Amino acid sequence: MSTAREIMDGIDALVVSLEALLKTDTVDALLQLVAELRISQPVKGALKALGNVLDTLVEWLGKLEQVAGVPRFLESVGPSVTQLDQLFSASGEQLQQSGMGALAPLATSAQVAVQLFDKVRRAVERVIQGMLPQEALQRLRDSVLRLKATLSTYGERLDGPPTRAGLASGAPALESGAQGRPT
Repeated sequence: MSTAREIMDGIDALVVSLEALLKTDTVDALLQLVAELRISQPVKGALKALGNVLDTLVEWLGKLEQVAGVPRFLESVGPSVTQLDQLFSASGEQLQQSGMGALAPLATSAQVAVQLFDKVRRAVERVIQGMLPQEALQRLRDSVLRLKATLSTYGERLDGPPTRAGLASGAPALESGAQGRPT
C-alpha cells in the first residue's frame, strides 16, 4: 500500500513530466499548425478548461496545506499543556494541604483530562504529518502552478499571428470547421 507521500510524489512526477512534454518542439510545432489552420479558438478553449481544472486542484492543495499546518499549531500548544498539567498537579496537593481535600479530586480530574488531551494532541500531530507531508504538498502545488503557467503561455501564443513561413507568405489556411485541403 502506498503512503500519502508516495502518492503525492507520483502525482508531482506526472505533472512535471507533462510540463516537460508540453515544452517539446513537437508541441511547439502543433501550436504553429493550429495557428496556421486558424483553429486556435477551440484549442484555446481546451487550454482554458485545463487551466480551470488546475486552478481547482491548486485550491484543494491549499486546503490540504492548511490541514497539514495543524501539527505546527498543536506542537505550539505543547508547552501550555505541560504547564496546565503541572498546575493541576500542584493544585491537588495544595488543596489537600489547606484542608480542602474534598476539592482535590476536581484538580486530579482536570489533570487527567489535560494528560488525555496531550496524548490525543501528539497522536493527531503524528497522523497528520504522516498523511499530509507539507513539503510534498508544496512541491506538488508548485509543479501544478508551473504547468498552469505553461498552458497560459500557449494560450497567449495562440492569440498572436502565426509565424510559420507558409502562412506568413500568404498561403491559404483552413477556416475553423472547413474540411479537406485549402484551395
